Amino acid sequence: MKTIGRKNYLQRPERLGSVFSKILILGFLVVLTSCGSSPYEEAGSEQTQTILPPTVYGGTGGGDGGDTDPIISDLPNPQSYSFALNGYDDTDNVATVVTDTILKVRIRLDNGGPISVPGYGFVSTYSCGQVAVEVSGQTKISQILNTPSANPTCKDPSNGQPHPAYRDLDFSAKVANATGPFQIKIKNAQYDFYCQLWHNLDPITRNQTLGSSPNLYCPVRSVYKNHFLNGTIQIQTNSTGPLE
Repeated sequence: MKTIGRKNYLQRPERLGSVFSKILILGFLVVLTSCGSSPYEEAGSEQTQTILPPTVYGGTGGGDGGDTDPIISDLPNPQSYSFALNGYDDTDNVATVVTDTILKVRIRLDNGGPISVPGYGFVSTYSCGQVAVEVSGQTKISQILNTPSANPTCKDPSNGQPHPAYRDLDFSAKVANATGPFQIKIKNAQYDFYCQLWHNLDPITRNQTLGSSPNLYCPVRSVYKNHFLNGTIQIQTNSTGPLE
C-alpha cells in the first residue's frame, strides 16, 4: 500500500506541485505574522481603533501665542471679599490680584443696622450708600447702591426708582496696559444714615438739631467716625469666570 502511494504521487506530478504551493503560502503567512503585520484588517477590529490625546486647557490668551484660552465653564467663580469702612479708616485694601487683560469689580452693600447716634440714644440704620474703587491710581465711583433691606426713602430722585443693588466697574483697559499685581482699594464711603435720621426725627427735634432742610444730609453723606459701611466685592480676572 505504501509503495502504491509513492507511485501515485510520482505518477501525478500536479498533485506534488499543489502540496509545495500550499507549503510556500503557509510559510509566507508565518513570516508576516512574526513581523506584526496582518494580511487584512476588519473595520471595527482592535487593529483599527484610534486613541485621541486628552484635551488640555491653559494659558491666558496672552504671551507668545502658544497658549490656548481656557473654556469659560471650566473657570472658577469670581472671588468675593468683604470690606468695612468708617470715618477713621476710610480706605480698605481689599485684595491684590494678578491678571492679564480683564479686571472687573462688582460692588454690593450689606445691611447696616442698627447704629446708635452718639449723644442721642437714637438707633437707626442705613439703606443705601456708595464707595469709590481704586486700581493702580485709577478711581471709579460705584454711585448710590441700595442694601438688601433698603428704606423706601432711598430712591433715585431723577426717576423715583430704587437704586440698583450692585454695580460693576470695569478696569480692564487699565490693567491691559500695566504690569501687576494690582491692588484693589475701597474708599470714600458714604451712606444715607443722616438722611434717614432727618426723616425719622420729630419736626421739633429735627429743626433744633439738624435743621429744616434735608439737603445737607440727603441723599448720602460721609460715614461717621464710629460707624461702618459694610459690603462685599466680587473680582473677575482672566483666571475666573464672568460676574454673575
